[in-house]
Amino acid sequence: YPNLPTKRQTVFKSANTGPYANINLIQPGNFLYYINHSYKNLEHSAIFIDWLDYDNKQALMLSYAGENRHKPARYFPYDLSSVFRIIRAQN
Repeated sequence: YPNLPTKRQTVFKSANTGPYANINLIQPGNFLYYINHSYKNLEHSAIFIDWLDYDNKQALMLSYAGENRHKPARYFPYDLSSVFRIIRAQN
């Protein structure tokens, strides 16, 4: 898939300090930037798969752990209460 700006739509964009996105904007396949509350409250990004617990903003994400780890991306639950950017692929 070509990585071209014309093939992406920024659905929501804010600072990492907020305001944060309404979770109703999030769709499967969206690339999200959010605060990783389970790991030092650092910025993180991953692909949204589905909600595990919508009311508590817990989602299954496809995520690369980062920090130059030599491991593949993994499916992992994350708290999406602090999403500050949503990017969606376009045809």
